[in-house]
Amino acid sequence: MKGKKCPACGTFNRISNIICAECGEDLLRVPVTEGENARTEDFVKAAERTPEKDLVKAAESAPTGNPATETTVTRFRRRCPRCNAVHPYQKSRCECGMLLLTQPPFEEGDENHSSTFTDNLSESRLQEEKAREENVREENVREEKVRFLLRSEDGRCEIKLTENADYFLGRKETGGEYLSQKSFVSSRHARIYLSEGEVILEHVGSTNPTLVNGSEIASNMPILLEPGDLVVFGARQNQDYQEMAAYFRLYAAD
Repeated sequence: MKGKKCPACGTFNRISNIICAECGEDLLRVPVTEGENARTEDFVKAAERTPEKDLVKAAESAPTGNPATETTVTRFRRRCPRCNAVHPYQKSRCECGMLLLTQPPFEEGDENHSSTFTDNLSESRLQEEKAREENVREENVREEKVRFLLRSEDGRCEIKLTENADYFLGRKETGGEYLSQKSFVSSRHARIYLSEGEVILEHVGSTNPTLVNGSEIASNMPILLEPGDLVVFGARQNQDYQEMAAYFRLYAAD
């Protein structure tokens, strides 16, 4: 019969056991082997001695003299990534149903580790949510009819304006992959949206101005754009071409 042989006390355990039924030793990385003298009734008795719902008793009854076992069972914890609850190291599943075996353990009382783990988890979730939102936006753009195109003069960036388009433009907004290379452009420089089928542009108060056909537009004063209009983010009036500014032209979609 196959099972896991405890490296600490030699007890032959069920394959599903994550700790030894006799001494509480960690069995997660113990390979499954064939037990010549193992019997089903032995497994049943072992399960009765240490029910899964009360794994802490395994730590209390574990024999002394095995520091590795005592440290693993009594001092380390795992945090649930779904509800943030803290559990003993041996517990395999949280009350909310989340599997705990893949979560990194931390030592009891190590609040810095646990808070760092939580922060990293939160950051990871935010990135996943942002990626999902971007995917949804791209799918919506493909499904909606594109009415206009705001295309950079060098052809390296194109922003599709659909019937429900409403974007902020800047180094950390829509077009950011391209605009991040333009230091004269602010993190949030301007807003562009469609209203009743017409393209509206609004400078949102960034340090460097926004020009339309060579004229600077006032902050927070929406203006109407027409196909063929040249929009410059970051450069000032009467300046020659600036490498660190962004030059776009509006086109009607085919």
